[in-house]
Amino acid sequence: TVDLSYGKEEFSVLTTDMSFDYIKINALYHT
Repeated sequence: TVDLSYGKEEFSVLTTDMSFDYIKINALYHT
């Protein structure tokens, strides 16, 4: 269960990073 929890957290961080990059790129593109 510990490994599963860690993996979930890692995935969440990765998704947040990707979303942030996407928003940043979008903002640059629209400016």
